[in-house]
Amino acid sequence: MIVNYTKKGWQIITQRAHGLIAAEICSHWQLHASFEGRWLETIIAVAEHDDAYNEFDDDDVLNDQGGPMNFNMRPFKKNFCDTLISMALSKSKYIALLITHHIQFLYSGKSGAATNYCKALKKWQLEWRKDLKLSKEDVESRYRLLQWCDALSLIICQNHQPPEQRKLDISIGPNGKLYKLIQVENGVLSVYPWPFAKPQFSLLIESRFIETLYFNNVSSFHKQLRAAAVQNTRITFSNKYGASDPVT
Repeated sequence: MIVNYTKKGWQIITQRAHGLIAAEICSHWQLHASFEGRWLETIIAVAEHDDAYNEFDDDDVLNDQGGPMNFNMRPFKKNFCDTLISMALSKSKYIALLITHHIQFLYSGKSGAATNYCKALKKWQLEWRKDLKLSKEDVESRYRLLQWCDALSLIICQNHQPPEQRKLDISIGPNGKLYKLIQVENGVLSVYPWPFAKPQFSLLIESRFIETLYFNNVSSFHKQLRAAAVQNTRITFSNKYGASDPVT
């Protein structure tokens, strides 16, 4: 989950809600014709890249002080990765292939166990690429789109939009270009160069607010998270700059 501290308490965006935002961003990408009949599977892979984690049921949701644990504090867990790959594989080998690349992106080098796990995935990746008749370069390019949409979703879910129309690097896209995020005004963002099919679109960020700052046990947190009112925040993406590079 993504945890933001606010005047109201904790703002919490679940991993699956974040994944849904990433998938909606992906659905607007203008280069989908190059994905050769696997565009829907690509969007699903983006949506489900972290679906094995469920804040309503998972026990590892609190930090040592009893506060909700932000996503970047979660350690490598083999059973989590196994479940994520198994869920993806039951739907599509292509989706599972992209998910294995995301696991490597997240955990390779984090620990000895994580690195060994990520190395072992290469055997499956080679086999699945052959089955799918995709080159290593094809898969890496497709995964870069997943990672790009994930990165942009994380930026807006964490309220990391830069002020005063400053540029913030998002990530390298599937075409090898570096994209930048600019906040045009409150609630309106632009990306340069513009990668989307439409000149403007909007999406909703679903979050929950919890006033309690610290919890004595996991069940208390689960109860309050389930009972928390949902708030939807609208974000609009607009092509404000066209082919011109903003100077700020």
